[in-house]
Parts: sequence; structure tokens; C-alpha cells
Amino acid sequence: MASSILTTLFMSTILFSFSSKNIVTSSSSLIGEACSKTLEPKICFQFLQSQPQVVSARNLDNLATGILKSGTSNVTKTFKYLEKSLNKPGIAPNVKAALLECKASYDNVIGTFGNAIKGVKKHDLSSGTATYDLHVACFDYMQPCIDAVASAKINDETILYGNNAAQLFGSYASVVIEKLEKLEKID
Repeated sequence: MASSILTTLFMSTILFSFSSKNIVTSSSSLIGEACSKTLEPKICFQFLQSQPQVVSARNLDNLATGILKSGTSNVTKTFKYLEKSLNKPGIAPNVKAALLECKASYDNVIGTFGNAIKGVKKHDLSSGTATYDLHVACFDYMQPCIDAVASAKINDETILYGNNAAQLFGSYASVVIEKLEKLEKID
């Protein structure tokens, strides 16, 4: 009896804390709730738990900005790596074309993540465009890069990881921002 009451209280706390964007709670419960809305919750949880800017989150705003800032940092590092790779002598034309495609993709994703961060900070999400923009960034913008890398048979771990991470950060951030968008419509 006591354990079922504790379980009910615990679950109510988690549900309530995720339903209120400004309630302070543990990052693990926020991450867990956000990841439960993804296709692979366990991978999402492990991935986000490995990001210092994400594990410090205490509310939905912090979680969204933490994911986006981590994503921006990661994407920017890969973008800079692409720039350095393009400057290497003797690069094959098909590899250069693929890297240029990726550079454009990453540039678009960096901009989209930046706009989403501004929207979260300004509490300007009620239009619903942030989640749409993140989906476009992590799928439509990244797909030409992914296709070009495959076509050029580029087997570079930094680029392959960067492509995957860009999509993960964008899709995970969109889950949290979608919740924030719904809460803004209620407010």
C-alpha cells in the first residue's frame, strides 16, 4: 500500500514537472521524460546524459537550450573540421564536392539551432515553427550531406559522427521544444 502511494506520488511529480516549463527538477527525470517521446528512448537518454550542458538542466527551457547549445557546439566543430579538410592538398574532386555539400548543410543547421535557442530564450515558440525548422534542419538540410558522403565513399569518423549527432540533437531538441510550444499556447 505504502509503495503504491509512493509510486503514485513519484509518477505525479515527474508528470507535473515535465508539464510545467519552469518547475525545477532533476535533469535525469527531464531527460527521461523527453526521451520517452523518441523512437529510441534508451539511446536518447544515454546520448543526452553524456552532454554536460544538458545534464545541468533543471527545467524545460534549460533542457531545450542545453540540447541546442551542445548541438551547436558539435555541429560547429564538424563544420570547422570540414573547412580544414577542404584545404588539404590533393583532395579528389568527388570528395571535395561532398565536403562542400556538407559544409552548406552544417551552415544551415548552425543557423537553425541558433534561431531555436533565441526562440526558447524569448519564449517565442507559440507559432510552432521551431519544431518544424528543427525537423527541416536535421533531416532536409543534413540529407544532401549524408548522401554526398555515401556517394563519395567517405569513411571519416568525424564526419560520420557529426552527421548522426546533428540529426540526434535536432530531433531531441524538437521533442522538448514541441512541449514548450504547447505550454506557451496554454499560457
